[in-house]
Amino acid sequence: MLTGLLSRLEPVHEARTREEREAIYRFRYQVYVEELRHTVGGVDHERRRLCDEDDEAAYSIHLYTGSPDRVTGAVRMMHWEPGQVPEREFRMLSMDRVPDIRDLRVAELGRFMIHPTLRGRMLLPALARHGYEILVGRHRVDVMFLCCAPGLISAYAKLGFRTFGGALVPHADGMHVPMMGFPSDYERLARIGSPAAGVARKYYGPGRRPPLDVARYEHLFEDASVVMDPEHIWQEMQQTLQDADAGPSFLRQLPQPLVDELGRRGCLVDVAAGTLVTREEYVERELYVILSGSFEVQTGGCRLAVVGAGEVLGEVAFFRESGARSASVRALTPGRVLMVRRKVLRTMMQDEPALAAELLFHLARVLSERLAAANRRIRLDEARPSRLPAEPADPSPESPAGGDGA
Repeated sequence: MLTGLLSRLEPVHEARTREEREAIYRFRYQVYVEELRHTVGGVDHERRRLCDEDDEAAYSIHLYTGSPDRVTGAVRMMHWEPGQVPEREFRMLSMDRVPDIRDLRVAELGRFMIHPTLRGRMLLPALARHGYEILVGRHRVDVMFLCCAPGLISAYAKLGFRTFGGALVPHADGMHVPMMGFPSDYERLARIGSPAAGVARKYYGPGRRPPLDVARYEHLFEDASVVMDPEHIWQEMQQTLQDADAGPSFLRQLPQPLVDELGRRGCLVDVAAGTLVTREEYVERELYVILSGSFEVQTGGCRLAVVGAGEVLGEVAFFRESGARSASVRALTPGRVLMVRRKVLRTMMQDEPALAAELLFHLARVLSERLAAANRRIRLDEARPSRLPAEPADPSPESPAGGDGA
């Protein structure tokens, strides 16, 4: 099966010329700025390109699919010799939690993007496999990191990356999740069907390089801020449903089979107090069901609501064609949310159409209730009399000098 997969991979090119790099920077602008409305550094609106200081560094490698005239996918890989990781990356990706990290060759994958009309094709595994070949074969990298939005965790997990005990990465658009993987872990890469398994088999084993002892790092994955184990997720959801203090909520009104299905297909994210979960106008279609904690919803800097356990967030972007968020969400207390991708609904429509219909019905109910509440607020604001400046009052015992009579 793996051989058949690799035979269908798209050709990948390493950007070696200025023309190729500039084509990648323009492609990034189209995807990150124009389509996804990311808040990122290095944006040049006049020339419609996205290039930051790391892009031109000696430790950066750029790969792309397509051609300079029409780039269809791209990734940036940064790699460092032992002890040479810049302090910013070291802190951001919680590398201090990894034993002997300063003795290892490290790489970070980023700026991973695919043309919107080609997502779901073979471009992502093609870029990943070619990148593994370069990082392992040429630079002998021991461990790889990346940082992604929660909705992309499952895609990178298929490549061999895992969530670990690293802290969520704060970002202007919302929380991001650190992930790590070992390119020498052939057994795991082969088990999950990663396109990198062939690279691991080529470079590691008897008569080749000794693989890293990944058992020394297994504890990192047991203390992850993101949980993907269905049994663990199910137990958390049942606890929320059994909470005696919880009133009617989105989660409580779902039939049990649908609760079970969402738990099987979602992932849990632990959120620290003050964390920006998502930003208004950011393009991100995931649903978030709150299992614990309090979260503030605001738009234009004004608070719309405070929501808690059992409630759902993100239903507007879930349905919008653009996928743009209609409000920002920030955690007021430590909390835990179940993240469900919109892609899950499409899969459910094929596998469990009755449950998919139930989910759509309850999301529509939430939308209608919140729309009705917004309309009531608008009517109250319109009915409230304007506060006009009062006429100066004559000084008297009943009206103190200079008072406004209010």
